[in-house]
Amino acid sequence: DAVVKNPIVGQKSKNPRLRKWHTKNLERLPGLKFMRTLWVCDVSGGPLKFVATRPGATPLGLEEAHRDLRISPAEFDEVAAELGRTLDHFKVP
Repeated sequence: DAVVKNPIVGQKSKNPRLRKWHTKNLERLPGLKFMRTLWVCDVSGGPLKFVATRPGATPLGLEEAHRDLRISPAEFDEVAAELGRTLDHFKVP
């Protein structure tokens, strides 16, 4: 909860890829944090469910949901790796 509400999350990251994204896309951070929170809740057993959709569209997979954001495969992989390290650190199954 504290991480999601912290407005500077990522801006001081030791990871240069994440730090750059979090300092140059500030207007997108609230939506990112909300969707990331839903996704983490969903994959860790709830109670919230993540369904990536566009208004009036069917559910999207993660790759398609991120296509318009033009996130490079390397950037996406680094975010996934950092999330995995964080979950491991806090012993989230």
